[in-house]
Amino acid sequence: MTYYKFMRRLKAAPLLLSAVLFLSACGSDRPAASVEDTVEATATPSPEAEPEESSQLQITDGDASSEESKAAVGKTPVTVDQLPSSFRLDVPDILQNPELPTGCESVALTMALMYEGFSLEKTTIADEYLVYTENDNLAEGYYGDPHSENGAGCFPPALIKTADLYLQAQQSDLRGVDLTGVSLQDLFLYVAGDMPVIVWNTMYMSEPNFTGEEFDLNGITYRWYNTEHCVVLSGYDLDRGVVYINDPLEGIVERDLAAFEAYYDEIGRFAIVLQ
Repeated sequence: MTYYKFMRRLKAAPLLLSAVLFLSACGSDRPAASVEDTVEATATPSPEAEPEESSQLQITDGDASSEESKAAVGKTPVTVDQLPSSFRLDVPDILQNPELPTGCESVALTMALMYEGFSLEKTTIADEYLVYTENDNLAEGYYGDPHSENGAGCFPPALIKTADLYLQAQQSDLRGVDLTGVSLQDLFLYVAGDMPVIVWNTMYMSEPNFTGEEFDLNGITYRWYNTEHCVVLSGYDLDRGVVYINDPLEGIVERDLAAFEAYYDEIGRFAIVLQ
């Protein structure tokens, strides 16, 4: 049994802050009370793989309503000089448990699709459209069973394929767009452009713990962390220093922006949007 396959058996292990435990991704039904919604960052991006810095944001005054920008056909991110200091989208709140204990990616995609007006059940993506890997490469597809606590997860290319299968079946012009490498600050441009962003981070804001497993696809290396989790970035408030997250495990939560950004950077800056 490889280390990676061993890690997949540990999906349901409890999260303990007092010791480094090996957990798999997307979480089983574990209590979140041990981790506050807003925490200080305890990890910084890996220096050897740090992406280029994005341009400095120029913040405009005031809030913006998602209803004001929802009409446009063919949504685009706002420009830096148009970015409001705060913005929040009314993304549907869907919890992965109990049906999909390791299906955070499918549920995050479901929330984004429902925001765009599609009508589907919580398990539709997982049951009918989820792309699976044939060679254990999580960049190419999901490994395991999202209905089981022994499932693993997948990375952006696999979820984009999954999204496109659904969108094509609905005869929609929308497609999944890979935003891998884009800074969290620049993801706010998409949110303010009326597009919720699917983002890879960690369960319950737990510190990333690299398993040693890596997957390569199209020149990009995807590192597997045992607390990997997929959520929807649905808003931000730069004055307060927080982001709003639709978390398939916890519901709609407020996270400390700096802490969330540190883990997002360390994991690899993985994100996708429907556009």
